[in-house]
Amino acid sequence: MLESKADGKGSIGAKRGAYDKAYHAAYRAAHREERKIKAKAYNAAHREENAARARAYRFGHLEERKAYVATHQEEIRASAKARYPAHREEISARGKVYRAAHPEKGRAYRRAYYTAHREELQVKTRTYHAAHREELRAKARTYHAAHREEGKARRLMRAHGLTVATFNALLDQQGRLCAICNKEVWGGQGPQIDHDHKTNQVRGILCVRCNTALGMVRDNLKTARALLNYLEKFSGAAGV
Repeated sequence: MLESKADGKGSIGAKRGAYDKAYHAAYRAAHREERKIKAKAYNAAHREENAARARAYRFGHLEERKAYVATHQEEIRASAKARYPAHREEISARGKVYRAAHPEKGRAYRRAYYTAHREELQVKTRTYHAAHREELRAKARTYHAAHREEGKARRLMRAHGLTVATFNALLDQQGRLCAICNKEVWGGQGPQIDHDHKTNQVRGILCVRCNTALGMVRDNLKTARALLNYLEKFSGAAGV
């Protein structure tokens, strides 16, 4: 009799447990949105508290977390990939905020990652470029056409420390002509900035031909005078 009573009580408990589970599952399903709103409101009101608690937990269980990650890498990656499409904007916004607040950490991490995976990344880059060559070229042409002035400004500042306004002022001083041949025929690449290769000081703006000629004599006055003497020597014979 005692055994049968115990069995009866056990079966009643099991039934009650199953009923409770079904009840709670139905309740959660019927109030899902309401519970989400409450959870968001709670998290927003206790953000710092929750973050502090999460940090404390992570640091207190660091070794356990490392062991779990080491043994569940594929599962973690699959979960992250499955979650990302539905939370793309949220994850992207959170990443931008973090990177803006921790620029040095981001740069240090990228440098360390690149150093550790240099060969792998270079192979991936070459493979991608080879497979998408025309697409990348089309994108580059479109970008450069839409950002021509921005590109010019960046090149001026990077190569010579000049702003576009300074460049235009220098060109105006020359009457918008080449500083050597006094012509406005710049060539296909447009006006060229001439600078001293030793001091990097800007000297003037030249056309492509004059700039190339200076480059060929390598700013050597002796060579330039010899070239002039050579031309003068034969100018009479040519009837010039």
